Amino acid sequence: MIPQNGVCLYAYMRRKANMTGDDISDFEKPIIFKGRKISITKKSVEVGGLYYSNSQTFFDAYNLPLLQDDMKKDDIIIEIGSIDSSNAIIKNARIWRVDTVSIEFQKMRIIPKNNDEAERKAPKRILIQ
Repeated sequence: MIPQNGVCLYAYMRRKANMTGDDISDFEKPIIFKGRKISITKKSVEVGGLYYSNSQTFFDAYNLPLLQDDMKKDDIIIEIGSIDSSNAIIKNARIWRVDTVSIEFQKMRIIPKNNDEAERKAPKRILIQ
């Protein structure tokens, strides 16, 4: 297996239907995936020497087997240590909310049989809040 820099295990938790998402019981069972968290900051100069910066943080999800319709706004992503520790989700205080999801079909190496399989196997870019 080829090592990947900055790749961690994350848990994607989908919000149940007609739930507000304020409590952890409002979410379905977690789906474990490997991903990389990336932050991009863009700085530009304005008149008078004032700097304006815009930053975006997103996840590159490599093996998240969900369709784009299944991933919606206000789902949560939690960083976990390993799959073996079942209580690592509760101990870790870092939770991110999903904003938008885009699927990157151009990064696929194998041509899938149908569109659903292509969406499940393609790497995804998840913009978080």
